Amino acid sequence: MAGNVKSRGIVIGIAIAALIISAAPAALAKRPKHVKGSSAGSFSTTNFSYDGSVPGSVSILSGKDNLNGAFNSQVYSEYIDASTTCTAPDSTSGEQFYLVNAWSITTYKNGAQLIAEATSGGQCVSTTTGFFAGTATFAIAGGTRKFNGASGTVTATFGGVTLFAGLTGPGNGLVGTIQSSLDGMVTP
Repeated sequence: MAGNVKSRGIVIGIAIAALIISAAPAALAKRPKHVKGSSAGSFSTTNFSYDGSVPGSVSILSGKDNLNGAFNSQVYSEYIDASTTCTAPDSTSGEQFYLVNAWSITTYKNGAQLIAEATSGGQCVSTTTGFFAGTATFAIAGGTRKFNGASGTVTATFGGVTLFAGLTGPGNGLVGTIQSSLDGMVTP
């Protein structure tokens, strides 16, 4: 009888361990997190293009979010003129631009990186003052450290002003300021 109680205890122990192990993936599954953040920095046109039609630009930003804290980010983007008018954020007449493509590399202070690609978005740029505003929706493409395998979608709502436009042609030689707010869902 003592052997029976002992073996029954072992069987019950194994059954409990099996339940814990089978439930562990669900308990350890990463859950989406509502992300909010903001950033500010500068942009300039650069010598690259996603489609070869116009120069792209790079934005260098610093910011903070509730996903992982303080970060620095580079956004490589290209917009093309839609040949339609719009009202710029300062209520002046503007020109509509559509996003060709953009990649964002966000590096957090602890070294973790989050990588995202945007293929939809647009902006309205004043034809007289240089003020602009727009949105871009980014799909998370993974990252490093805690963001290895990350997924989700984040929308950047941005605005700023072009401070200098070079004389090398339309869309070339632009330099300015940019600020953005971030909102979305990310599964780290």
